[in-house]
Amino acid sequence: MKNSKITIIAIIAIFFTLGCQILSQKQVQPFSQVENRIYITNNGLSFELPESSWDSSSSKYQDLDTLKVISFTRTQPISFGNGQAYYPTMTIITEKLPQKTDPKSYDESIRKSVEDSGMVIEILDSLTLDKNLLPEINGVGWKVLVHTQKGDSMGYMIHIVNQQTGIRFILETTPENFETIESEYLEIIKSIRVE
Repeated sequence: MKNSKITIIAIIAIFFTLGCQILSQKQVQPFSQVENRIYITNNGLSFELPESSWDSSSSKYQDLDTLKVISFTRTQPISFGNGQAYYPTMTIITEKLPQKTDPKSYDESIRKSVEDSGMVIEILDSLTLDKNLLPEINGVGWKVLVHTQKGDSMGYMIHIVNQQTGIRFILETTPENFETIESEYLEIIKSIRVE
């Protein structure tokens, strides 16, 4: 009886100690927010969410070792005529890059890996500074139509290099909804800053 009490006390002490260690570990916040501006942690990227229809509380974060993924979903759906609703998304993926990686080669490697996975990327237009569509960043951007076995999506993909960090900025929706959401996507893109 005495040994079983000691065993129970020891087990409780171990769980208490482990629980305190887990609680004391700092949770990494993937971003911070000041008004509508979102600051992504540890990579210098910031952008603004349109006030009317986006909210950072919709964000989801995944730490996949080599990739960090943050996604935002529009809080107000776009409704189809048949009563169905669709929520457009924005995804930011960051990863470490080898030294001296330039935006063009980073973009080419990302597009090749996407196409190697069975998707087909159709480039509809380039986003450039002279078209006033892409802010001054060390990156390239495209308006794209992506064909997959599950269906098509349309939107923008921007690939940025900031020192040794690669940043993929993906804004997508269905082709049927693109015209409805395009101005919001362009508002987000024009607000991108990398420091």
